[in-house]
Amino acid sequence: MARKRRPVANSKRKASAEQDPLGKLLKVYRPAVGSCFLVIGLGFIIGALCVAFAAFLVNNTLVTGIAIALALLLLIGTILYSVINYRQRLEFHKGGLRYTKGRALVEIVWHDIINIQAGRSNAVGYGPLHVLTRSEDAEARDGLLTESFSDSFWDVTIVDVAGQTIYLNQMFMTGVKKPRKFIHNLRNGAGLQAGEVR
Repeated sequence: MARKRRPVANSKRKASAEQDPLGKLLKVYRPAVGSCFLVIGLGFIIGALCVAFAAFLVNNTLVTGIAIALALLLLIGTILYSVINYRQRLEFHKGGLRYTKGRALVEIVWHDIINIQAGRSNAVGYGPLHVLTRSEDAEARDGLLTESFSDSFWDVTIVDVAGQTIYLNQMFMTGVKKPRKFIHNLRNGAGLQAGEVR
């Protein structure tokens, strides 16, 4: 009777998960692609407006040349910023967190986390007027007006006993569908309550 062959890929995956010092991989988070393109688009629009202003309103060759150079620098800067931010990756493991940004790598075990700071900025619209508010208690619920008419921008800072820090900026957090649940899961994994410092 022929022996049943085990799938090699699955056994390799299982072995690598068991060898990982942080244990089994539970979930992976990374920035939304759309937010990266939005930053590049904004850089392009601002640069194009500067060039148009210099070319048509000032009507000076030197000023136009400087405006084109600045616009190109702005566009290159926004592209680099977006690429660097898109290369962020946060892994939730059974034993802790692994964060990569470009070549930088930070690994934190759950019980070593001493603080998780979560902030939220709300751009609340009242017709043509927009008011920016900031809250450091990101898990707290807002009033009905703020919930209904605001755009929320989140950021999270995770600190461990050795002073290692993982900072998840607003661009990264756009890739997280449920920020409150994400923050709650982080604090739950670390054994911390909202606002608590170990």
